[in-house]
Amino acid sequence: MTQFLADLTIWERIWPGRGAPLEEFFRQEMIQALKAIEPTYADWMVSVNYGVESYIAPQRSRRRRATRSTS
Repeated sequence: MTQFLADLTIWERIWPGRGAPLEEFFRQEMIQALKAIEPTYADWMVSVNYGVESYIAPQRSRRRRATRSTS
């Protein structure tokens, strides 16, 4: 059971600068839940890390514009 808890990863999408709820409230709730499973689980074992998700823009259609004929 301890090995599973050591490798647990949760991904959340957040806007830049909006990590305070994760760092404060969610982290504390997660620690409480983990301690219910494994009482020896310490606060320092839970960390909050940030990363940048790469974004690939969707392809735009390349239709040609209709040309007017002046004949």
